[in-house]
Amino acid sequence: MFIVILYQCHCPNESCLFLVNTSCISITKIASLTKRPDKVIGTHFMNPVHIKTAVEAIKGFYTSEETIEKTKELLSKMGKEMIIVNDLPGFVSNRISHLFMNEAAFVVQDQVAAPAEVDAIFKKCYGHVMGPLETADLIGLDTVVDSLEVLYESYQDPKFKCCPLLKKMVDANLKGRKTGKGFYDYTI
Repeated sequence: MFIVILYQCHCPNESCLFLVNTSCISITKIASLTKRPDKVIGTHFMNPVHIKTAVEAIKGFYTSEETIEKTKELLSKMGKEMIIVNDLPGFVSNRISHLFMNEAAFVVQDQVAAPAEVDAIFKKCYGHVMGPLETADLIGLDTVVDSLEVLYESYQDPKFKCCPLLKKMVDANLKGRKTGKGFYDYTI
């Protein structure tokens, strides 16, 4: 999750676009920090960025059609397809994926299954490339916890209440790939 401070940006060209790579923060809220909210668009790149062929693009309340088209052109030059969605915290990808990751952590916490079993079900039964706990480790458990907190605060919906196991793991510096250990051990 990235926080952009737009009031410190000095773009000499009034046609400059602000492409914000965030996973949960409202694009409209970010755009409120500039005098050009029509030039602000969310561009949520997924991990691993170099492999993924699409980008979730988020249209803020004031994002112009011109901004959308220019962003589409830029992403196309990068070999990425733009999938445009409307602005609400978490957008499409994280509103859904974080529910998977959070509930998978609850399943492990409740000793229903081990991480490898949870991920195997997603990969072998649903055809996902990675399971939700492997994905959480890739993103970083601290980032997952932060995103869940933004979603819970934004919607006040208990479905986004973070699993205590995730918070405990972050407190223990078990943040996934970035620290070498999370649901899996990457030091081996």
